[in-house]
Amino acid sequence: MDVFSYDDYRLLIKDKLSLLPKSGHGQAKRLAEYVGVSTAFISQVLSHTRHLAPEQNFLVTEFLGLSEMETRYFLKLMEWEKSGNHKHKKWLRKALDSIREESKKISSRIQFQKVLSDEEKAIFYSDWYYSAIRMHCSIAPRSLNDLVAFLGLPRSVVTKSLQFLANCGLITLKDELYEIGSMSTHVHADSPWVMLHHSNWRKKALENVKLPATEKVHYTSPMTLSQSDAEKIQAMIHKMIEEIGTIVDPSPAEQIMCLNIDWFRVGKYSE
Repeated sequence: MDVFSYDDYRLLIKDKLSLLPKSGHGQAKRLAEYVGVSTAFISQVLSHTRHLAPEQNFLVTEFLGLSEMETRYFLKLMEWEKSGNHKHKKWLRKALDSIREESKKISSRIQFQKVLSDEEKAIFYSDWYYSAIRMHCSIAPRSLNDLVAFLGLPRSVVTKSLQFLANCGLITLKDELYEIGSMSTHVHADSPWVMLHHSNWRKKALENVKLPATEKVHYTSPMTLSQSDAEKIQAMIHKMIEEIGTIVDPSPAEQIMCLNIDWFRVGKYSE
């Protein structure tokens, strides 16, 4: 669910509880215990007859496992609903819209530990195998021979790539085996290297279409739909990417998979 699509913090709580084990059965009681109020009081809150105090709502965000940005939005939404002053309410609405816009920037939802220089980015995002080498080394320490066999690339190309990645600190060399260095990298949407980054992996996806395999999905579906439904789908994609990140981060490295998602307007339309 996309927290940032809600304009009612009580409905947000209800929907979040329904996603918990047993479809939310008994979760209202657990929430009441966590916040330090009665189950009856929580029922009154969810039925729009009472409000929780700000500090109690903060405990709600902890119970629901909201991210830092989701917490900011939730608390501001609660404040907006409680406000009885028109000017104050208008100011809070702008703050909510600002957080909502910020949430659409995927890079603000994900933490990245390694920041490459412009010169390093020009090389790292020039071809797909720099990322592939690094990710393969994250599964287990790899020798030069392992990487040459895995990638099917010339030994000279792999050797040069390993030297670059090691110099950047993205991998380390120990006892003739290469291991992962910094946890992750990212190219921002406004980066001059973003087109190369997307192009490299989409070319690999097109190559993979021709290969027989069970662990793959290639889906292309031009469609017509309303503007409001297009916005809903875009919000779903943003949320899916965030949820995928919560699965991938703690997942043990066993294989390399590549996810490409394209969602865009075809042609020109008047606003």
